[in-house]
Amino acid sequence: MLEIYLSRNTSRNQKLLNFCRSHDISYTCKDVGHLAHEDLLDLFAKTSDCFEMLVPSFQRFKRHKQMKLSELVTLVL
Repeated sequence: MLEIYLSRNTSRNQKLLNFCRSHDISYTCKDVGHLAHEDLLDLFAKTSDCFEMLVPSFQRFKRHKQMKLSELVTLVL
């Protein structure tokens, strides 16, 4: 089953949910507003580049060599 983390963009959320329904994809919805520190770390661990999961405005932090992962998580949440 697919876990979908819904954003604040309701139009994009609706398009995604409609796509899943039309293709008979089983899914559960989660609200990113209720995402815990540990949940975000688990999601980051599933990708080789955690910035791929974030909005483009967070790309500027990718080049911050001194920033700790915990600091990035705090910014995201």
